[in-house]
Amino acid sequence: MASLSLHTIRTLGQDFKKLEARLDGAVAAARADGISGQNIGRAFVISRQGAQKRWDAFSLHLYIRKAAERTHAFPSMFCPEALPGTTCP
Repeated sequence: MASLSLHTIRTLGQDFKKLEARLDGAVAAARADGISGQNIGRAFVISRQGAQKRWDAFSLHLYIRKAAERTHAFPSMFCPEALPGTTCP
C-alpha cells in the first residue's frame, strides 16, 4: 500500500511541475504582451503583490533561462547582464 502512495505522490508531483511550468510560461507571455501584474494576479486569484512576488523579473529571467537550457538554445537576448547575480554561458 505504501508503494502505491509513493507512486501517486511521484505522479502528482510530476504533473504539478508540468502545470507550474505551463503557468509560468503563460505569465511570461502575458507580461510580454504588456498585461499588468494586477491583472495577472486577478486571473490567478491572488493579489497584485502576490503575483509580483511569485513572478518577479528575476524569476521570469530564470524561467526563460531554464527553458532555453532545456532546448539547448540560449540566444543572447536571454542574457540580460543588468540583472544582478546572473551570468550567461
